[in-house]
Order: sequence, then structure tokens, then C-alpha cells
Amino acid sequence: MRSLSIVGGLCCSLLALGQTESGSIAGSVLDPAHAPAAGITVEARNTETATDYKAVSSAAGKYDLAQLPPGKYDVFVISTNYRPFVRRGLAVMAGRPAPLDIQLSSNAALLSTLGEMPALFELFSKMPPPPTGPAPKTPEGKPDLSGVWLILPASTAGPARQPDLLPPARAVFRERLLTDYKDKPSARCLPELPGFLARWPIKIVQTPKLLVTLRSDDVISAHQVYLDGRSVPKDLEPSWQGYSIGKWDGDTLVIDTVGLNDKTWLNMFPHTGKLHMTERLRRPDLGHLEVETTYDDPESFKSPFQTKFVNVLAPEEEVEEYVCAENNQYRDHVSTK
Repeated sequence: MRSLSIVGGLCCSLLALGQTESGSIAGSVLDPAHAPAAGITVEARNTETATDYKAVSSAAGKYDLAQLPPGKYDVFVISTNYRPFVRRGLAVMAGRPAPLDIQLSSNAALLSTLGEMPALFELFSKMPPPPTGPAPKTPEGKPDLSGVWLILPASTAGPARQPDLLPPARAVFRERLLTDYKDKPSARCLPELPGFLARWPIKIVQTPKLLVTLRSDDVISAHQVYLDGRSVPKDLEPSWQGYSIGKWDGDTLVIDTVGLNDKTWLNMFPHTGKLHMTERLRRPDLGHLEVETTYDDPESFKSPFQTKFVNVLAPEEEVEEYVCAENNQYRDHVSTK
């Protein structure tokens, strides 16, 4: 009996020791309206061991990441309905909880480049109102989309759609999030996806058989949209900008883009060479261009998703020469993270 008591006491001592050698991260998850957010997966990564831990918030918004070895942790939330949340270097000590309340924010304008929206609002505030009047027509009777355009900041104020990622794509996105997007192609003066999301001036030149866009978001680029009735080549080689053909559906120009490589980013989200972009452009009047884009990638997204923006005519703006590699300070900045 005495031996059993010693063994039992030793087990209890070891159990107590194990409990005191671990810590935890706990708190509440709140939605943009500061109400409890239930069913949110909270993840933590030990920065030394790269071990991941998960917990799901309760109906009251509470979560508890228990039995964590002492160390520093990056805590993050990736949710389709909210902007990504990251708290870096949270210290976890043995025997005591590390409190962390998580305030989620709206994913409005999520597909815009992070950090650029304030600069865009400032630029837009200095511009005169867009011109008014009817949309111009080409000699063929189609809307003429030509001009220099900028996104209307107010059109990004509502909830933005983002992809519901399949597991492999979500794993890639998580690594990008935890490394501050340092490998973003534009940080190395490489092109972004084509399209009409005009964060900075985008110039459209339209002819009866060809539409060309000139843009200088991070890398100045030109992209051709063929309007001559051709089909996509069967032996298409993947490229950064893909291959685009456009057809008129009444007064709406429908542009299909395929043949993209997997090197570009959908802002911060990954995609494969199976990505198919369908853009619908409509110019309801002289000063506005409505853009609806559907992104379909069966190897990255659980289902297709859409974004909708409005661009405004900016006749006083121009797409100027920009040589990214000549003054690329961002690359040195991110390489230190």
C-alpha cells in the first residue's frame, strides 16, 4: 500500500509539473460591430518550433488555446468574412494565461493592395468631380470605354467578397500572411494580374478590334483585349497577363481571360494556372465605369467569387513612366522581416 501511495504521489507530482510548465492564450473574439463572434478559428504558431495550435470561439465569442509550451507565438485568424488578423510575438509563460482579445474588421476593399486605400482616398479628395453627361459611343454604336480611370473609393465601402480557399491554397495564404507578404511579385518589380481595378490611374484605349489597358500600380504594364471575334488559341502558353478576348453583350463588354501562370497574386491570395477571369464592363454615363469581375479557379477556390467596383473618369490624370527597378526600396524593406 505504501508503494502504491508513493507511485500515486509521484504521478500527481509529474502531472502538476506538466501543468505548470505550460501556458495558454485566451480571450474574446469580436466582430466589426464589437459583438461576440462565434465559430471563429483562432490559430497560434510557436515562432521557435513552427508548431501550430487551434481553438474555436464559443457562442459567447470566447476561445482558449491551452497547454502551450512557453515561448513566443504569432496568433492569427483567417476567415472568409473578415480581414486577416495577426498578432505577432505574443509571449506565453509557464503557469499563467496570456490574455488576447481579437477585434475583427470588415473585409471591405480587401482585394485592394494593403495600405494603399488611404493614399487613394487622399488622391481622390483632391480631384474635381467626374464629368457628367451621356456615355460616348463609337462609330459602330458601342460604348466607348476609352479614358483614364480611377476607382471610386465609396464603391469599396460595402462588404467585399474574397475566395473561400481550398486547403492547399489556404496553407499558401497563411504562409504569406505570416511573412508579411514579403514575396509579393510586385515587390520584385514583377507584374500583377490584369484587370480594371484602378487603384492608380489606368488608361483604356479602345478600337473596333482591340482594347488596350495601360496601368502603373507597382509595375507599369500593357494588356491587350481582342475584340475581333477570335477564339483562344489551343496551344496557349501560360503568361503573367494571360490571353483576353472580349465580346459585347448589348452595352456591356464581357472579357474572358485565361492562360495565366500561377506566379501572380490575386492581391494576397494564391491561384493556379486554372484561374479564369470574367469581367463585365459597363459605362452608364460619361463619368463612371462599372466593373464586375468573377474569379473561378477550381484548384484554389471552393466556388467562384465576384468583386464589384466603380471607376470614375479622371481626365486630369495620366499614366506616367514608372521604372520599378530604378527605385525599388520596398524589396530591401521586406527582406529584413
